Amino acid sequence: MFHVKHSLEITGFELKIVAIVAMTCNHVANVFEAWLPLPILFVLFAAGGITFPIMAFLLVEGYVHTSSLKRYALRLFVFALVSQIPYSLLFGACGNVLFTLLIGLGILRINDRCGVGFGLLATLCCTVVLSAHFDWATTGLVVIYMFSVLRDVKISGDELSVFDHAAQERMLRAERRANLITIIGTMLVPMCVTLFNGLRTNDMLTIGYALIGYTAATIMLCFYRGSRGKPMKWLFYAYYPVHLLVIYAITVIFL
Repeated sequence: MFHVKHSLEITGFELKIVAIVAMTCNHVANVFEAWLPLPILFVLFAAGGITFPIMAFLLVEGYVHTSSLKRYALRLFVFALVSQIPYSLLFGACGNVLFTLLIGLGILRINDRCGVGFGLLATLCCTVVLSAHFDWATTGLVVIYMFSVLRDVKISGDELSVFDHAAQERMLRAERRANLITIIGTMLVPMCVTLFNGLRTNDMLTIGYALIGYTAATIMLCFYRGSRGKPMKWLFYAYYPVHLLVIYAITVIFL
């Protein structure tokens, strides 16, 4: 298929690395908030806002491209259980974000098997029921659902000849515009909700989390072209519980 070379293209692996770094900043900011100066906290929280949009987007990509949904769900479940111990030590009785992603994966399956209406109903019900008990469940499941539904609105170019380069390029540009609308439209949901909460409480950290973090995530996702990058799927799974344990050890030793 005709391919236009892009000067800037972000792979799935690079998105995962960004999400890992941003997640670490977010957890450090939440745990050590009382001991860090406000400017550093603002930077850490702003970086932390990048995390979940990328995680939700990559979950949908993983769902679409996985060779075994059962193994994908099992990996999420096992690491969610393993991570829950250090997560609870740091943040109390609340389910960690891997559980939220696992529930989101189930919603994607329901949406495919039962239709958009049932998928939306499951999303809203899970959001209401789990909002107080799982990290990011309040708007996270809605973001996952929207990424999935809007992602299906594609412009097909299968009928075009592989030699019709001009038509192929027009099709690619049109699909790229559709993807941009998908990403930006989806990200408006958490941004509006988080900004409203920040403005209502006059919380500059929350405002920075939404304005800077979500905007940066949106821009990075717009440069994703579907390339997987380095095949290191276990990196994020292993890093999540390990970095929580390290942060907890620091609190025990120094605080």
